[in-house]
Amino acid sequence: DKHFLSPSFLSSPIQDASFSACLLIKDDNDKLSEWLAYHYGAASLKSLIIAVDPHSTSSPMPILELWNRTTDMEILLWKDADFMPRNEEIRKKKA
Repeated sequence: DKHFLSPSFLSSPIQDASFSACLLIKDDNDKLSEWLAYHYGAASLKSLIIAVDPHSTSSPMPILELWNRTTDMEILLWKDADFMPRNEEIRKKKA
């Protein structure tokens, strides 16, 4: 539909909307800054939760701290304990 490509559509109130996302990352720090920049600019990414793969060998924290400090985006880094069940909980469900 050509309506979605028109300048009037691009200046509609939808531009005031923001976007939230969850991201699982494993040693992709070289791509993370570009991913953040694209989604911050193109999709108005304002809230991001990141989980780091437990087998990852690098930390995204320096990049995340820079984005938290220099933009209005809120970035939270979740540890496994924030979203994974504990072994005891898994055993209880199997019993």
